[in-house]
Amino acid sequence: MNLPALNIFGDETEFDHVGIAVESIDEVLQGGDKISDSIQDVSVSFTSVHGLTVELIEPTSMNSTIVNMMKKGCKILHICYRVPDLGIAIQNARRNGVHLIAQPVSARAFGNRRIAWL
Repeated sequence: MNLPALNIFGDETEFDHVGIAVESIDEVLQGGDKISDSIQDVSVSFTSVHGLTVELIEPTSMNSTIVNMMKKGCKILHICYRVPDLGIAIQNARRNGVHLIAQPVSARAFGNRRIAWL
């Protein structure tokens, strides 16, 4: 199938993973490495589902931002892309009608590289 492509974030953007909310990583994935991220107030673990990288995301307290989303039934939280320059990617996204939700923050699961929610 030959589909038209959208270039929202820039030419060197690559798909990375899908983030899915779970109540307990241990109930979904036994033996996975769990990474605690106090900035995001979550624990995460990465796995592969039929070749698709999935980030399982578990709230670590009732103050976690994903708790309210989970209460509303939201399980798929995000689609993550890797970009060479986060600032340029945010500018490109804005020109394409995609808006920054929160200022970039460091993420422990990614070696403390900055991530952004758009």
